[in-house]
Amino acid sequence: MDKKYKLGIIGGGNMARAIVLGALKSGLLTSKEIIVSDKVNEQLICFQGLGIDTITDNKAVASSCEYLLFAIKPQQSQAVFSEIKDCSFENAVSIMAGVTISKIRDSLGNKNIARVMPNTPALVGMGMSAIAFSDGFKSDFLLSLFSSLREYFLYKSVS
Repeated sequence: MDKKYKLGIIGGGNMARAIVLGALKSGLLTSKEIIVSDKVNEQLICFQGLGIDTITDNKAVASSCEYLLFAIKPQQSQAVFSEIKDCSFENAVSIMAGVTISKIRDSLGNKNIARVMPNTPALVGMGMSAIAFSDGFKSDFLLSLFSSLREYFLYKSVS
């Protein structure tokens, strides 16, 4: 099934903004290829100003994108995972500290999962990101997305 958006993001904080701005500035994505969800409308204003579709419904985002990026606080993960677990998406990307690929897989089922740790200089286009993919998964799109923040380090695939 074709998805309307290439990238869906749950969580509209600083790191989500940095990732979106990097993707737009590099030309990897256009604003029409991105959707962002956050329960706090004020977090979405920046994205709206960039012409990006925004919503407060996480399930709608999860169902409509090729890659789903979790840019939320780790303590919010289980509530969000429970909310979207029945949605149809294949590729999950987490920038949550302390939430392992195994924990994500246990919560969401057999998805392609990437875990990424971008650092705060990404906010000014000078970041470094460490990327780990679940076994059998590698995505040139994700490598390009995080290289738009400046640099990345590819870690071996993990379970």
